[in-house]
Amino acid sequence: LSESGAGFTLPEIILAIAILLTVSAIAIPSITSLQKTSQLNNITEEVINILRLAQNQTLVSKDNSQYGVYFNASSSPNQYVLFKGNDYSTRDTSFDQTYSVPSTINFSAINTGGDNQVIFNRLTGDTLNSGSISVQLNDQNQTKTIYIDSAGVIGYTTLSTPADSARIKDSR
Repeated sequence: LSESGAGFTLPEIILAIAILLTVSAIAIPSITSLQKTSQLNNITEEVINILRLAQNQTLVSKDNSQYGVYFNASSSPNQYVLFKGNDYSTRDTSFDQTYSVPSTINFSAINTGGDNQVIFNRLTGDTLNSGSISVQLNDQNQTKTIYIDSAGVIGYTTLSTPADSARIKDSR
């Protein structure tokens, strides 16, 4: 140290370190939470894209077949499978594309008619497996829900079909 008094004293250095530790203790959990939320958003988008891929492959009659997605919530980590065939149990397993979700995320609810699969119909792209798939962070109460309606529309919101009694009918 010089005689002019320039420099830092030990209490000033300790105070600066204490402030940095406090700010870090507050910021690190927030950053971790943001990373997990981002991971949840990415997985949900990936599932939507795989559902749309199955629908598109069915619509173009790739390999002259139907395609679907099966959700396995009993495996650890959870998985979903893009498959070729009329249903998951009779599929052509050589065409399976299996995707795993991170262990921090799970399928909390799969409501697609009880068989955990969504299969699209050729020519129309619609499905008999309409419903929803909920994707959830394990350690937080954050959930994203994917909706599939019977017309094959896939997204984050459920479509409301207008009541038939409210429309004007042609009596010819």
